[in-house]
Amino acid sequence: MNVMGQNKASLAEGQWKPEGPHAVRWDGRDAAGRAVVPGAYYYVLDAGNRRAVKGMIRRW
Repeated sequence: MNVMGQNKASLAEGQWKPEGPHAVRWDGRDAAGRAVVPGAYYYVLDAGNRRAVKGMIRRW
C-alpha cells in the first residue's frame, strides 16, 4: 500500500504457511502489472490474530 492507503498489490494473500521464516519478493508492479512509481510504501503481514506494518522505499 502506498502512503495514501491505496493497495497496490497482494503478494501471498490466502497462502497459509507453516510456522517459521518465509520470504516474498515484490517486482515493483501493481495488481494490473504496471510498474509503480518510486516512493514510500508499506507492507502488512497478518498471521492469525497478529499484524505487523512496516515501511519500504522503492528507488527505481
